[in-house]
This record gives sequence, C-alpha cells and structure tokens, in this order.
Amino acid sequence: MRAGALDMVELLLGRGLEPLRASHNGRSPLHVAALHGRAACAAALLRAAAARGAALTLLLHGDCGGALALHEARAPPLPPPPRARTAPAPRARTGRRGQRITRRVEV
Repeated sequence: MRAGALDMVELLLGRGLEPLRASHNGRSPLHVAALHGRAACAAALLRAAAARGAALTLLLHGDCGGALALHEARAPPLPPPPRARTAPAPRARTGRRGQRITRRVEV
C-alpha cells in the first residue's frame, strides 16, 4: 500500500468491498493494512465491519497460520538486550623473572 492507500480503501469500501473477505492464505484486508502499518486504513476497515456488525469477527479472524491482524501490526523495534558481562580471562601467573609458573598435579 502506497500513498493514497486510505483513499483507495475508502473507494473500495464505497463500492462494496467486504472487509471480511479473505485471500487464498486467509488474510483479510485488515491483516494487510496492519502488516504495512496503515493505521488509518485499518480504522476504516474496522468502521466498515462495525457498520455490518462484524468488527469483532474481523478482529478475531486468523489467517491460515492462525495469526490475527494484531499479530501483523508493526511495533517499534525493541532495544537490543544489554551485553552480558563476562569474567575476565584468568591471567597467567609469572615469577620474578617473568617466567610462567605452572602447577604440577600428581595423580
């Protein structure tokens, strides 16, 4: 949906577009409007469904995967999770002359 999408939705609704009509994959026009972040188009579709007494049916209509139009709505991205702090790597022990000290474990 590009600029003027609301005008097109209102034109189609005026010509008898059925807001509950689903595509081959079960998506209603409300699913598509929500997927593309078109809140004004979604509101127009809900008003048209409410005029027919079917707003709740439209809201609860799932696509073939069971996703509701609300699932399709774009939300602002979440901030990245904070980085986990890791313990610093253990430093090798060295003697007075800078030689590495190793422990012997007898078995």
